[in-house]
Amino acid sequence: MAVDPQITERHTFEKKFYDHQTSNHQTTKGRKKGYYEAGALDNVYVKMMRLAGDLRRKRVLDFGCGRGGTSIHYTRKGALVIGLDISREALKKARESAQRENLQERLFFIQGAGEYLPFKRAFDVVMGVSVLHHLDLRLATQAVKDILKEDGRAIFLEPLAHNPLISLFRKFTPWKRTKDERPLSMDFIESLKKDFSEVNIHGFGLFSMLSFIFFPLRAYGLFRFSIEHLSAFDDFVFQMVPGIQRYCWGVIIDLHN
Repeated sequence: MAVDPQITERHTFEKKFYDHQTSNHQTTKGRKKGYYEAGALDNVYVKMMRLAGDLRRKRVLDFGCGRGGTSIHYTRKGALVIGLDISREALKKARESAQRENLQERLFFIQGAGEYLPFKRAFDVVMGVSVLHHLDLRLATQAVKDILKEDGRAIFLEPLAHNPLISLFRKFTPWKRTKDERPLSMDFIESLKKDFSEVNIHGFGLFSMLSFIFFPLRAYGLFRFSIEHLSAFDDFVFQMVPGIQRYCWGVIIDLHN
């Protein structure tokens, strides 16, 4: 397969960005909690795992595994896991973590890009957290479809592009992300129905984004409490008005091959 030079350039930048980020990452001990470490997405991860179901004896690809925390979690759930990431430094940390957990027999890591995967009909489940929006979506979608078994399932957590306030925040904080990443549009998600037999979405972060007011105050208890209850309110609103999910911070995309 011919490789697009623009994609190669993007990969080079992403490697450097995440190698640098990983090398400069401090342990939680001795520093203030970050937004995600304080529990901003805990309920979203729980929902992802509920959708994934029983992972025992399943072959799972952790698509964009980073430093390996999610890969380790899937392995503890009984899966045979391969973690894929573009960052050599992140994978180094991931392997160290797997070794400390004594999981080397059921957890493996490889370096690679999400558009070009060296597998064919190999996985029962593909799990990805904030990775698709870094990729060429056309190539990545086809790659994921090709590596899933006939009855396989792919579950992704991704940011959405439609909320004007969140878009403004992204505009004024460019250092928080790589230059080529783009939040997903609902048009793209709708287009996935051409490639997958079933496409379901679960929005998150609409009214629950109001909980952010407690985070700068380091009121972590109130932060988590408000997220839990406002997220429940979000889910109620989504049931009543499904279309409003387009204005969420992000979405879980559940794909069936």
